[in-house]
Amino acid sequence: MGYNVQYGMADGTGTGPLNESIFSATNATVGTGIASKAASTGYLATNALMSIHNTATLVQTNNNVWLHPIMLRLWATQANTSAEDSRLVFAMDNIIRRTSGGTQITPVSTSIDTRDGYTQRTPEADIYFGDITTAAASSDEVLLAHPFIKTAIFAASEGVEIWFGADVGAGGMDAADQNINRISVPPMPIGRVCTLLIHFFSTSTPSDDPAFEFEFVYAERGHTTFGS
Repeated sequence: MGYNVQYGMADGTGTGPLNESIFSATNATVGTGIASKAASTGYLATNALMSIHNTATLVQTNNNVWLHPIMLRLWATQANTSAEDSRLVFAMDNIIRRTSGGTQITPVSTSIDTRDGYTQRTPEADIYFGDITTAAASSDEVLLAHPFIKTAIFAASEGVEIWFGADVGAGGMDAADQNINRISVPPMPIGRVCTLLIHFFSTSTPSDDPAFEFEFVYAERGHTTFGS
């Protein structure tokens, strides 16, 4: 099931309520990855690879915007050398968690139009990627998924695609000649003021800091509908 059905794109009107609400966020320089936490061993709730915060607030008029992750693709440009495995943890909290670090990424709409007065939507997602330090989890934080990416180092040029709420066939990437793995995780809608954190770690100390290029695609539901 793709996002066309899952997120209500197929509404029968021929326009689709999310045509102008799909966004993409990527590393700014093609071919250059962003470094993650140095020698990250084991899951640490106060360090993250990616922070996705919904800046929509409860007091904004006509702004009940939810962020719906669709796909995250990670390509390693620097291996986590000497590590014994590569893992991710997805955690959701109802507060702003990032305190410092990482590279801020500006999402862009994947649509454009030529009608009079057209302007692209302003995204509500505040996204950081890299070596991110976060505040301690609130009592409401929930762990949503913690998949293995690989039972070995995540070598340079290898990648993983994470699909949110789509059945793409989960499995580990162990074959030496396999460059990309596709895994599924549950849908993870991000409510107003809430934060989704994605953590990358190994269970043994890597001798090099892994670095990644990335592509993140998501939908924002709840914007005021543009006239057609």
